[in-house]
Amino acid sequence: MNICVRAMELYGRKQPFALIILPGQDGRLYDFTSMEDGTLEFDNVRITPWKYDAPAGQYTEESFVTTEKEIYLETVTALKESFVDDTHKTVLVRKIAGSVPEDFHNPNTFGQRLEAYFSKMPGVLRFMFYTPESGLWLGSTPELLMECEKGGMIRTQALAGTRPAAMAGKEWDSKNMREHNIVVDDMKRRLEKYWTIEASAPATLSYGPVEHLCTRLQVLAGMEETDRAIELVHPTPAICGFPVEAALNNIRRFERFPREYYTGIINVKEPERHTAYVVLRCAHVQAGMYEIFSGSGIIGSSDPTDEWNETQAKALPLIELFSE
Repeated sequence: MNICVRAMELYGRKQPFALIILPGQDGRLYDFTSMEDGTLEFDNVRITPWKYDAPAGQYTEESFVTTEKEIYLETVTALKESFVDDTHKTVLVRKIAGSVPEDFHNPNTFGQRLEAYFSKMPGVLRFMFYTPESGLWLGSTPELLMECEKGGMIRTQALAGTRPAAMAGKEWDSKNMREHNIVVDDMKRRLEKYWTIEASAPATLSYGPVEHLCTRLQVLAGMEETDRAIELVHPTPAICGFPVEAALNNIRRFERFPREYYTGIINVKEPERHTAYVVLRCAHVQAGMYEIFSGSGIIGSSDPTDEWNETQAKALPLIELFSE
């Protein structure tokens, strides 16, 4: 039986589970073991939420409500005006919400639809997890945080800068290069306090309808140091901004809803390999409704309409998944 169909059957029975499909590997279902302070344990998989949400009463947008375009454009403009100088960046998130399609509650048909969605994203982490407390979360994230095989070096990447896939082969513009370099420089600065870092030249990483600038970093340390490396770099400017404390303050000030598990971490520990990804390009499902989270990095030269279009393009594969 299709593993996505099995996952949907578990969800239909309200049985907690996690489905993890690492790049180049077959999917695997994990049983739920515990939950503490929002952190979910599924055998050797740990899923931690975003730890920087403001108190619940501070938010102005309800759950499962689409962020209005006018409000988003105004928020981006106000955020840009708050920057002290052109080195500042803040990742701003919006939501796209709606009712789940009619076949969502049919494990076979929606499981097949889910498998087709996952098959379009072969080089990234694909995931789905559910508990009664968290609701159902699913998506496909390109944001590798850390990985290391036993006996090898730690690998990570700086992923920032986005444009339509139709622009493949063209030079990247200065706005995207500046946003990307902010992430590269900050991650290297944090890691170089303890280890030697080797960095590749920036390359292009495809993700469905968009592509990203990606610089791969190798940390000259072994698997026993992976947890420490994760703590050093999370949250990176790719999901938060720069300077980090200023960006966190901006996120609490300008975002209108909690992120919950969006930009949290999926951490998979195996005897021979340790892999961690940031939860991006995801949807949250509960009570017959879905909400898709989509963000972009705002810097001083950002155009609000371009940022709106970028978040729409990033969300498109999930929008199509939940379309009738």
